[in-house]
Amino acid sequence: MAKIKVNENIHEGVKFHATQYLYNCEGCGYEHAISLRKDGGNHTFNMDLDKPTISPSVLHNNHPDNICHYFIKGGMIQYLMDCHHKLRGKTIELPDYEDS
Repeated sequence: MAKIKVNENIHEGVKFHATQYLYNCEGCGYEHAISLRKDGGNHTFNMDLDKPTISPSVLHNNHPDNICHYFIKGGMIQYLMDCHHKLRGKTIELPDYEDS
């Protein structure tokens, strides 16, 4: 099973948003998403759904009580020390994508 899901945001056959790349975050317990630079986002992605690498680091929920900040490299997610959750400072395999 892939670690990233590609969401084309198709509505009645018309693409109306940039493609999003979705993955599950074990630290937060819910799905995160990014958009790529070419679509107006901030990240690059190696397009490998099984061993993804996303650059630069990803920051979600930029609030002192709810930060999730990490790198994804070669299918591994490295949580940085400013994360709010129990996986802060740990590196684990990015889980297989499962629809929430």
